[in-house]
Amino acid sequence: MIPRFDLQALMARDGAEMARLGAAVRDVGFLTLGNTALGAAVVGQVLDAYRRFFRLPESAKRSVDMA
Repeated sequence: MIPRFDLQALMARDGAEMARLGAAVRDVGFLTLGNTALGAAVVGQVLDAYRRFFRLPESAKRSVDMA
């Protein structure tokens, strides 16, 4: 299962949440993040931007340096 984290608890350096984060990074490699300031509209805009990018021709995508 992919663990879910509370951003506010992480930003407050909550000891238990930080320990869970360390374990998730070491053992799982993925996580989800909740209690952020990102609303559904902003998340939708980001997903739309991703979709537009991946619909581009391969030559256009190669011009973006991901390193």
